[in-house]
Amino acid sequence: MTLRRLLSVVFAGVVSCTVPELHAQTIATFDVPGAEGTFPQAINRDGQVAGYYRDNVFQNHGFVRDASGILVTFDVPGSINTTPVAIDQDGHITGSYGDSVADHGFLRQPDGNILLFDAPGSSGTYPRGISPGGLITGYYYDDFGIHGFLRAKNGNVIPFDAPGTFPITFPQAINRKGQIAGWNIDQPGASGRGFVREVDGTFTRSFDSETYAVAINAEGEVSGYTGNNAIRGFLSEPDGNEVIFDVVNSTISATPVAIDHSGRVAGWYYDDQTGAVNGFIRKRDGTFVKFSVSPSAETFPTAMFGSRITGDYDDENGTHGFVRDSQNTDVH
Repeated sequence: MTLRRLLSVVFAGVVSCTVPELHAQTIATFDVPGAEGTFPQAINRDGQVAGYYRDNVFQNHGFVRDASGILVTFDVPGSINTTPVAIDQDGHITGSYGDSVADHGFLRQPDGNILLFDAPGSSGTYPRGISPGGLITGYYYDDFGIHGFLRAKNGNVIPFDAPGTFPITFPQAINRKGQIAGWNIDQPGASGRGFVREVDGTFTRSFDSETYAVAINAEGEVSGYTGNNAIRGFLSEPDGNEVIFDVVNSTISATPVAIDHSGRVAGWYYDDQTGAVNGFIRKRDGTFVKFSVSPSAETFPTAMFGSRITGDYDDENGTHGFVRDSQNTDVH
């Protein structure tokens, strides 16, 4: 498993192929033309994929790819790096961009216009998620720590900190209602601890230490990973009930990245027996579907909507994008 992936746990041509599985699926692979690496980050109900690609001087640029495979690249004007991370159902894309001074947030409209924003007093602003209603959450740095923020549709940016004496807060996702999931470090030397921030600004659901919430669905179900040396997945219900899970043959790393409205969880895992990194879907009944782009590739899902999952995979030729579509055979 690559060092890039291990660190991430801690902190256009189109080719279609059918990969054998217990469930029917198609996997379309793609690259941004001329890119050194292609990194999809988000997918919406229409199958639009947003992400970034890396050029030959290791700078990031944005792209959006529609369900038919048409791909458009973009940059924030004057930026050094443009890194999209999330897309909503109408095609609004958010992420961060860097200039000669700092990193800032952006919101790209479906027509291509780009709005820029910063959290108050920020020395670096990093959006992480966008809701179907256009609310944006993420984190920012200042002289006193790392804080969360919520950007309203009118452009107002509201800072917040999760409970604790140590100001390190990392929001990761936001749902239709405006509930935010993420994790924070609540005291010096402590590990991460998951949180849910409600629409009224209160914090609920006290997660254990070494618990990192990364995704939340419209029902308020939260998924993420827990542990230090051995990473395991979890699913937390709105009433606080929690299920910890492993993928079969994985005792080192089972890392959820997304949860859908039905409670399915998608992510990636390291297979102890084969040494491969594959994708997984944990269905509502606790059963798993495993998949990979090819037997020789390391497969890393990053986002899910309906029957589609996007992400990237590594092979001997570099890092490429993919979209997996199960045609609804593994949705329930």
